[in-house]
Amino acid sequence: MFNDVTSETIQKILDISTPKTYDLTDVHGTQAVFSFEPLHQVLAAPPPEPKLVSVNTLAGFADLIRANLENEDFPFEYLIHVESETTVALKAKETDEYGRRLVLIRAQPVTFDKFKFGQWLDQETFAIAVASLFAETPDKDYVINLASSLTNEATSTSDDNGFTQKATVKAGLSHKAQVTIKPRVALAPFRTFPEVAQPVSEFVFRARITDSGPALMLIEADGGRWKVDAMKTIREAMEGFALEIPVIA
Repeated sequence: MFNDVTSETIQKILDISTPKTYDLTDVHGTQAVFSFEPLHQVLAAPPPEPKLVSVNTLAGFADLIRANLENEDFPFEYLIHVESETTVALKAKETDEYGRRLVLIRAQPVTFDKFKFGQWLDQETFAIAVASLFAETPDKDYVINLASSLTNEATSTSDDNGFTQKATVKAGLSHKAQVTIKPRVALAPFRTFPEVAQPVSEFVFRARITDSGPALMLIEADGGRWKVDAMKTIREAMEGFALEIPVIA
């Protein structure tokens, strides 16, 4: 059947499929070209982007930049962008002719365990997690000591505002005492690059007694402000490397 198709037939098909344009003039006398079909510009495929290099430390990020600057491998002007509390990237200041903003290096810290905020944890699990997953602050010792000394007796909410709690704790080998639990504590969990100071933020500190014993919980209470503080600290650390490249956070 296809053997019967002539060149004239093919040309007619091409003529039908070709979008037709019309020169029209509006009521104001302005002339413009219109088409009944959409037209799309055919662009050449862009060349592949430079291979992204990933590192896990800010020092490695800085060393890699220094090495490439010495070798004059950078065809564009670049900036250091602190994208988040866990990501720093070396990016071109401007997009290339294909509209791409090239990224050469990205630093992200190694994966680390994170505390389970907003969840009730048993006494031992809570104390171990706080001891191992938080940087040192005065309230860290307070939280660990209180968690370790709680007894199986009732933890109650006081009558003054429904928020402050009182708990029975061990006060010696054979004595017990009732203490008021601080409703908010300032802690610094590991949440960003370990090379910089971990941001301190406030947490709601709660305790209760369950069938299996005391349980404790920490709830984030700073509205995410710690992320801004972490990014500021990272920016200051990058500026300290004196790379002579703008740092944006």
